[in-house]
This record gives sequence, structure tokens and C-alpha cells, in this order.
Amino acid sequence: MNGRFLLFALIGAIAFAVDAAAYLLLGSWFNQPPLQKALGFFGGVSTTYLLNSFITFRTPLALSRYGLYVLSQSAGMLVNLTSFLVFLRLVPVLAALVLATLAGLGFNFFAAKRVLRRPSPPG
Repeated sequence: MNGRFLLFALIGAIAFAVDAAAYLLLGSWFNQPPLQKALGFFGGVSTTYLLNSFITFRTPLALSRYGLYVLSQSAGMLVNLTSFLVFLRLVPVLAALVLATLAGLGFNFFAAKRVLRRPSPPG
């Protein structure tokens, strides 16, 4: 298996911890699960952007690249959800969760690789 893919997956696990911690911390201040989840997601995506830029793909940070990265990873979230709904009709719930996670992970890796390896715009 590709070393970059393994780093990407490990960084994704770190981002999950950031997302979950943000969700729980915000829940102690107010009870708005959709807002808590959205803010946690952005915390997790920002974490993966920083860590994958520095460690996995060794790419300099750029605000324009960050925006594309957030969009690409949001699309990956939709791949995960859509895959889950499809797999749920075919296999037991736990298998559907695993398969959807793998589909989202694969999509997100290739999307991140494409976004983070593109040259920064001038300026």
C-alpha cells in the first residue's frame, strides 16, 4: 500500500478526533447538533489541510488551495453518505459503514492529491 495513502488515513483519524472533540466541546456550551457538527467538520478539514500539506504531500499553504481543498473534501463527504445509502440496501449496516468509509477515503485521497499538488496561483 502507498505510504502517502497510509499517512493520509492516519491524518484522517487525527481529524476525526478534532471533529469529535469540537462537537462535544461546543455541545457543552450550546445544544445545536447541526451547528456543532458543521464547526467540527471545518475543524477536521482544516486539520487535514495543514497536516496533509506539510506531511503527506509536502506542499506550501495557500488560501486559494485551502478553498479548493474544503470543496473537494466536502464532495468526499457526499461520496461517503451516498455510498452508505446505496450499500445499506445491499449489506448489513456495519458493512455499509465500512464500505462507505473506504469509498469516501479513496475519493478524498485522490481529490486531496490533485488539489494539494497543483501549483499555487501567482501573487
